[in-house]
Amino acid sequence: MIVKIRLRICVQQHQRALRAAKILQECFSVPTFAQFSVSLIIICVTAFQVLSSEELARRAYEMPWYMCSVSVRRSIQIMMIRCHRIVKFTAGGFTTLSLATFTAVIKLSYSMLTLLQQVNEKH
Repeated sequence: MIVKIRLRICVQQHQRALRAAKILQECFSVPTFAQFSVSLIIICVTAFQVLSSEELARRAYEMPWYMCSVSVRRSIQIMMIRCHRIVKFTAGGFTTLSLATFTAVIKLSYSMLTLLQQVNEKH
């Protein structure tokens, strides 16, 4: 009899947990998708800008700059130097948004999930 009562309590708690999960899914599905999409766009744009910057420096070097005037040579040199500066976005000046930080956040999130699951299993 006690087993049956405990089983019923477990089933009821599981049903409440499923309802709560459904509510959370409904509340956070769109914002989570939006956040993921924006993060993906930021990473892609950053990578594109870095690659474009490197390509511009290479093309400037390959042009016949030695045939240009001194002022044009200096401008090309400045442009090449500026192209090698790292392009980065920051999150409120707090951290740089890049593929590395995105990967770190995903790894940390997974580690926290694993930790919570282990703690939950012990109880």
